Amino acid sequence: MTKPRDYFTGKQEEFKRSEVQIAPYNPRKISPQQKATLKRSIRKYGVVGGITVNKQTMTIVGGNQKVTIVDEIMGYPEKDYTLLAEAVNMDYKTEVELNFMLNSENAHGEWDDMKVRELIPDINYMDAGLTEEDLSLFGYDAMVKTEGEDELGKELNSLLDPFAQESENRKVQAPKEVQEEQRRQIEQNQIIANQQQEAQYQANKERMQQVKKEVNTKAAEKALEAESYVMLSFDNIENKERFMSTFGFIETDKVIKGEMLMKVAKRI
Repeated sequence: MTKPRDYFTGKQEEFKRSEVQIAPYNPRKISPQQKATLKRSIRKYGVVGGITVNKQTMTIVGGNQKVTIVDEIMGYPEKDYTLLAEAVNMDYKTEVELNFMLNSENAHGEWDDMKVRELIPDINYMDAGLTEEDLSLFGYDAMVKTEGEDELGKELNSLLDPFAQESENRKVQAPKEVQEEQRRQIEQNQIIANQQQEAQYQANKERMQQVKKEVNTKAAEKALEAESYVMLSFDNIENKERFMSTFGFIETDKVIKGEMLMKVAKRI
């Protein structure tokens, strides 16, 4: 009897970060914006989705970008730390093939647009790794920034960097009391910025819910319109022409009004 194949071949193991290397051949690039999105995700959810290490070469096969972000957070290489990874054992050729497979968009499927549109109003799209460009592609053009929101963004940046216009010399040589006052001011500005960001998020959520409502209303209207049609079919063209001629319609017409057919039928 053939033994069922075990598809769960990897095992969770701990590795010192200094023991493993980032795959030098990794073909996946990441933009600064994507990197910021990934860092936001790791800070909120932790490292989910897994990291894979090939024990034959001590190379990170999957999760290279995640490890790069964790390196920054943990202060590597100055501070070593422990990685929890799925350990596999394979030759170099198989390792590279697996790396490509893990990075391939062909194996990740596509978005179900209808489900995405249904869920977006109830989540924080930024925590879900989506951008405003993504929202636009999914039909939520209401999320495109207005001029007022651009001004709000500038205001938030100024709150988070209140001393951007000061000289570097003054920052370095500021008395202790001034430094303490600056620290308190920055903390206060951070609180205000967080409150404004939350308010903006709630406003965006309400707008998206309104868009969702409008989309559903239009869909319902279209459904009602669709229900006002009925289709007739005939076994052959001769029967169709006989029917049209009997009720006084042009034989080549593809569409006839039901109300007109009712009037003719009453006279017959």
